[in-house]
Amino acid sequence: MISQGSPVVELRGISRSYRWRGTVRSVLNDLDCTILPGTVTGIQGTSGTGKTTLARVLAGLDRSFSGARWLAGDLPDAAVQMVFQDSLQAFNPRLSLEISLGEALAASGQLSWLGSRRERKVLLSRAIAQVGLEPSLLQRTPGRLSGGQRQRAAIARALLMNPAVLVLDEPVAALDLSIQARILNLLQRLREERLQEARPIALVVISHDPAVLRHLCGEIYSLQEGKLWREE
Repeated sequence: MISQGSPVVELRGISRSYRWRGTVRSVLNDLDCTILPGTVTGIQGTSGTGKTTLARVLAGLDRSFSGARWLAGDLPDAAVQMVFQDSLQAFNPRLSLEISLGEALAASGQLSWLGSRRERKVLLSRAIAQVGLEPSLLQRTPGRLSGGQRQRAAIARALLMNPAVLVLDEPVAALDLSIQARILNLLQRLREERLQEARPIALVVISHDPAVLRHLCGEIYSLQEGKLWREE
């Protein structure tokens, strides 16, 4: 059980550098970040400020940093899931959604691949309906979906892992305004449902667009010179 007032994921003194063309460029510089259960935190910054690097460190996908990253209690790394900006590259183009989402279902421990196909189909249909997609889309490959459909499918796959934290890196940047609003409203609804079920999920929304963050986030931070600064 995660205490409501205790961090679900915490970064302390995180520094991350890249070597490029013989020089070392510092992206994150002694950065601190605390994410509480059920909160919605926005992180903004211009291109090249290190937003995606921070997202990957939060999600446990980048381990080449100095400093410390803690998860609450005995949570596994899979408790922090990430939704990427490029939904097309997030999926294997040769696999149907049923297979891609089925892999997440098996990894979550809810159902093994040895479970019945019927039971797996029911769980996957429920997961994809939760994000507003028709179950018939499970038979399609990613290339046969629109950008908005793929992004919602990516969110469904992440949610199948039952995460405590969902990190979204520019989740609507490549979508038109009407689809952007639909995705943002979907995220807000999913968060509220999880709160009602006493299974709070924290959202970390990373975007260059202040309007997106104002629509969704309780607190907004700017990433500048490798550190987070709270916006008033």
